[in-house]
Formats: sequence, structure tokens, C-alpha cells
Amino acid sequence: MRIRALSKVAACAVLLTLAACGGGHSPSEPDAPPAADKLTPVRVDPATTTVLRQGAQVTVRARLRYAMARSTQGVITAFVIGGGSGPRVIPTTGFPFVFVAGNRGEVELPVAFTIPSGTTSLDIQIFFDPDIDDGNPNNDGDTFVDISYSAQP
Repeated sequence: MRIRALSKVAACAVLLTLAACGGGHSPSEPDAPPAADKLTPVRVDPATTTVLRQGAQVTVRARLRYAMARSTQGVITAFVIGGGSGPRVIPTTGFPFVFVAGNRGEVELPVAFTIPSGTTSLDIQIFFDPDIDDGNPNNDGDTFVDISYSAQP
């Protein structure tokens, strides 16, 4: 009798453990591909609540999570747009981009630039272009993230 009761308790413990671990999904099994291409900011340094100074050299480090539904490689690029006396592209030090591979992952993209005088707002536009060649020139599949800051003298 006692062994039978212990067996039932052990069986319940095993079932509860399997349920807590995702129903027995093995970590070696591949994840299903994402349903859509996505680009999500995970962390931005400095924080977007930071007021940047005109004339300052700044490096914004964006930690990004990507997911590709229709490809396994792509590129992430950034452009800086300044506002104040009208929108204008602000030159960056080098060309900020990173190649990515695999259906999903995380990357860090540093964007370095000097804030021109008269600039009161900054938008860092980060574009994600999965390498998709589906024969349709109107369906490039790009997604983007916009990171905004304010600037003062």
C-alpha cells in the first residue's frame, strides 16, 4: 500500500514538473519562426529622458532585439535627424550599421554624432531590412524604431 501511494505522489510530481517546464518541450527542439519581422529596443543608453547638449559629442548605444519571419539575414542601420530650424540629417561618425543572422537575436548598435547648435530635438531612426528577395519590389519588409531626445544649449 505504501509503495503504491508513493508512486502516485511521484507521478504527480513528475506531471507538475513537466507542466512547469512547458509541457515537456525540449530545449534542443528548434523554435518556430516568428510570425512577422520585428525590431524592438531592449535598452538605450543614454536614456531617452536625458537632455542632450548642443555642441556635445554623443554616442547612443541601442540594444535591439530582432526577429525575421521571411529571412535569416539582414541589416540594421541608423540615421540621426535633428530638429530646430527645420529637420536635417546629422552626420554620424562612420556609418552605423550591423549585419544580423538567424531568425532572432539581440545586437548593440552604437550611433556617434555631434549635436549641432540650434538643434532642439533629435530622432535616431533605426531601420531593419531583412534580406528578402520575393520578386516584389513594393514589398521590402522594412521595419523601424524611432528613438527621440531633446537638446539644449
